Amino acid sequence: MAVRGVEMKLPKCRTKYCLGLCLKSGRSPFCSKCRTRHWRERNPISYFFAKLRTRAKERGHAFSLTREQFAALWQQKGLNGGKTKFSLSFHRIRNGEGYHHRNVELRTLSENSRLRFVPFFKNKADEEAAISETSAQIRDFMAKGEL
Repeated sequence: MAVRGVEMKLPKCRTKYCLGLCLKSGRSPFCSKCRTRHWRERNPISYFFAKLRTRAKERGHAFSLTREQFAALWQQKGLNGGKTKFSLSFHRIRNGEGYHHRNVELRTLSENSRLRFVPFFKNKADEEAAISETSAQIRDFMAKGEL
């Protein structure tokens, strides 16, 4: 940035170990990356709501969930950020519909993943029956020497 032929250096970000540069206007002592990170830490509900809405739009799903409904679910279940198998995620009950208040429930990531890859198991009894049937078929093949 040059002012009347004099070269001015932009101030560096005040965050420890950050090498970013501040705004030209000097309104903030932080670079844009650090400002965004601070905002996400101060407003987790707004951040995750915007993230969910953006992903739904990218995937072409309808989204009519309001911020208040999202905040109610958030506070009811005590959501936190992060990705572990016990982290909660928003699950659409009927996949053909979008993210609506009546079509959304919270599940852990491991439950949600299981539902996506094993849709034909309706309940625990069906799952156990399928497992015992498969193991019986494997025993039959082994007895015949085909496996």
